[in-house]
Amino acid sequence: MNRTRSHSRPRRPAVAVVVVPLLATLLAACSSEADDEPTPTPPADASSSDGATTDGATTDGPAAGGPAAGGAADQADLSAAAEALETADTGRFQLSLDNAGETLQTKDGIYRLTDGASYSTTVVNRTDQTVTTRTLAVDGVVYTQVDQPGGVEFDQCWIRYDQETLTELSPGYEGGAPPNEVTTVLGARFDGDRVTASLDEVVGSLGNHFLQILGLGAGGSEQTPIEVAIQDGVPVGWRTTFADLVASSTAAGNTPVEGVDSVGSAQLVVTLSELGSPVDLTAPPGRLQVPFDGDVPTLEDAVRTCESRT
Repeated sequence: MNRTRSHSRPRRPAVAVVVVPLLATLLAACSSEADDEPTPTPPADASSSDGATTDGATTDGPAAGGPAAGGAADQADLSAAAEALETADTGRFQLSLDNAGETLQTKDGIYRLTDGASYSTTVVNRTDQTVTTRTLAVDGVVYTQVDQPGGVEFDQCWIRYDQETLTELSPGYEGGAPPNEVTTVLGARFDGDRVTASLDEVVGSLGNHFLQILGLGAGGSEQTPIEVAIQDGVPVGWRTTFADLVASSTAAGNTPVEGVDSVGSAQLVVTLSELGSPVDLTAPPGRLQVPFDGDVPTLEDAVRTCESRT
């Protein structure tokens, strides 16, 4: 009988799932949405001397075509790959969501499984603008920066979400959760002749807004098919289609928003690399931290005040 690996560390929801769409929405509330606004130039990298140390996680997005390797042959093969991923402890992940030749969203980050620390840059390409969010998670605390046209400008300062705030914003949140892009593989299992993973984990890698679009809520037990790529016994990535996500959610009795099947051709591809490479994930200095405030003007003023001191 095949046995599914169990993992004691919390996995859902990952920190970026809680914060990325929320902060972008909050800081967009008072911003201009004019179509002729230019795309902003990202500020200095977060690994500068006054910022959080992130070991250069922000680079180009996933290579075209995604991971290229054979799939898992059986549960033992899949479990061994997950064991290798967990033993390595650290690495890099890249995500790309593409539809009909158009890139809708990318993410590039580094992580450490033992304490759930991670850093990632998410780029969401909207019709009229591009929104870039940097998310750092250290010791159960989350820090974010958001770049978008008309929004508050970030350079050295970060908005801080402590455990209490994170729990209020997402009641199911557990501190120290590694990125969904990685834990999807750790929790994958064989179901008949196909590999499946937690539907919430897979969709959660894209953000809370996709959980809502598909009618899901954090903590669900539904499974969805994925393809896990393995090379020399090590997982190098995974992929799925948006059509499979919609079908899995619908089959579980959920109600995705109307018209979501129109993007059924979209492909979600995750690449895992640099396993076991050193990562330096450190919280930014206290003077560069701005506590989260749900009142947008107050939050923006606090960020501007912080930046004026740098």
